[in-house]
Amino acid sequence: MTTVEDRDDHADGEHAVATPLPVPSDPRGRPWEDASWTWKILLSDFALSAVAVVAGLAIVAPMATNKANQIDAYWTNVVAFSSYPLCIVVGMAIAGTYRSNLRSPNQSTFSMLKDFLFGVSFGAIVSLAVSNLLHHLFNTHRSTSVVVIAVSMLCFVLITAGRMLLRHRALTRRPVRVLLVDSGLRKDRISTHIAIQHGFHLVGWVLPTGPAPEEAVGVLEDLEQLVQDLSIDRVIIGSTGLIGAETAGIYRSVLPFAKVSLVPRGFELVSWRSRLTDLSGLPLLEVAPPLMTWWDRSVKRLTDIVGAVLAIAVTLPVWIILAIVIKATSEGPVFFRQPRIGRAGRVFSIIKFRTMTTVPEEDAGAEDQAGLEEPSELPLHVSRGKAKLANRPTRVGAVLRKYGIDEIPQFLNVLRGDMSIVGPRPFVPSESDPLEGWSARRFEVRPGITGLWQVSGRNELSAEDLRQLDYLYVASWSFVWDLRIMAETPTVMVKGLGSY
Repeated sequence: MTTVEDRDDHADGEHAVATPLPVPSDPRGRPWEDASWTWKILLSDFALSAVAVVAGLAIVAPMATNKANQIDAYWTNVVAFSSYPLCIVVGMAIAGTYRSNLRSPNQSTFSMLKDFLFGVSFGAIVSLAVSNLLHHLFNTHRSTSVVVIAVSMLCFVLITAGRMLLRHRALTRRPVRVLLVDSGLRKDRISTHIAIQHGFHLVGWVLPTGPAPEEAVGVLEDLEQLVQDLSIDRVIIGSTGLIGAETAGIYRSVLPFAKVSLVPRGFELVSWRSRLTDLSGLPLLEVAPPLMTWWDRSVKRLTDIVGAVLAIAVTLPVWIILAIVIKATSEGPVFFRQPRIGRAGRVFSIIKFRTMTTVPEEDAGAEDQAGLEEPSELPLHVSRGKAKLANRPTRVGAVLRKYGIDEIPQFLNVLRGDMSIVGPRPFVPSESDPLEGWSARRFEVRPGITGLWQVSGRNELSAEDLRQLDYLYVASWSFVWDLRIMAETPTVMVKGLGSY
C-alpha cells in the first residue's frame, strides 16, 4: 500500500510526514459527480430512447395482430412516437437522475434501477397522453398502450446499460484517489473493498496517531496537507479510536478539498439495505430486518431452479469443451467432489471442474481446511497457505480458478436442492465445527454459488470476515439483495481479486 518511499521527520521526532507524491499529468477529465456529465447523460438518454422507439417498433411489428402496429404502419408509428424521447428525459429528470449531487462513483447502478424505472414509466405515460391529445386535436395517428409498454421495456434496458457505460468511462478517465484513515484494525478489509471498486485507487494509509510505520503515508494531524499534496478526491475513515472536537475539526478542514466518507462503527451489522434515520435530530443507522418469509423462500427456490436450468442450457457447450480440455491436459477426473455443509447442517457433495493435479484424498481438501478452525484476522490465502499450493493447479485449472469458471457445475447442486445461486459460502465440515451462536445462523439458508463473500474479496478476506458476511446476509436478506449480488458477481470475477 505504500506510495511514498522517502519520508522526512518532524522536528519533534514524534512522527513522520509523507513526502508529496508526484501528481501525474491529468488528462482524465472531470469526476463523475461533476455537472458536465449531466449533459452527456441527458443526451445519452435521449438518443437511447430514440433507438428504443425505432428498434421496439421493429420488434413488435412482425408479431402484432393489430393493423395499427404492423409493419405497414411502421413509419406512421415512428412519427407518433416523436415526443417519446423528450418525455423520457422529462421523466428521468423528475426522478432526480440528472442531479449531480446524487451521483456517487461508489454507488452501484443497480441501486438506481428504481429511479430509472420510475423515470421511464412516467415518461411513457406522458408520451401516451401527448399522443392521445394530438389525436383528438388534430386526428393524428396515436400510439397504442401495448406498443408503448414494449418500447418502454427496451428503453429501460438501454438507458440502464448506457448509464453503466458512461459511469465506467468516467471512472476510467478520472479514477477516484483515496486516502484511508485507520488504526490498522480494519485497514486490510477496507483496502480489499476499495480494490474491488472500479475506478478507485488507494493512494495511501494514514494513522490516527504517530509514530507512523513505513507503510503509512502520515498521521491524522497532517491530513489536510496530505489531501492537497497527494491530490486526494476522497478520504475514507475507518477504525480510528479517536472521537472529539479536535478530530472532527481536522475532517472538516478537509472538506473543501475532498469528500469524506465514514465506515460506520459496527459495519458488520450494516448492509446497503440499512437506512439512515434520525431520533429528534440524532442520526441513526437502522439495521435492515430480514424478509425471509415462507413466500420469500418459495420465490428464492423458484428463482434458483429457473436460473440453474437456464445457466446449464446456455453453458452446456462450455461443459463439453472444458471436459475435453481437462482430460487432455492432465490425469484425473473431469469433476472434483468434496463434502460441504448445507442448510440445517446437512452434508452434501459439491461439484466443481477439477483444477488441481491429482493428490491423495486426505490432501485434496487441506487448502480449504487450513486456518479456519479458530477465528483469524489473516487473509484466507495466508491462513490456508495458498502460496504453498501454487504449483498444484494445472495450466487450465489456474485459469478456471482465477475467473471462477470451475464453479459452473454447482448449478447441478442448485437443481438438487443442496445449494442456492446466492447464499453463504459452502463450508467444509472442519470449518463448520467451531460455528455456534450468531455465526451458526448461516445454516438457516442454502449455501450459494456466489454470495456476499464472493463480491467482497473472496480469499483476501479473513475467516472472521467470512463469518460476519454470512451472518449479515442471513440477518438482512432480501430478494433484491440477491439480484444485486448476482449482478455484481461477473464484474468481480473478471477482476480475479481473491482467486488463488
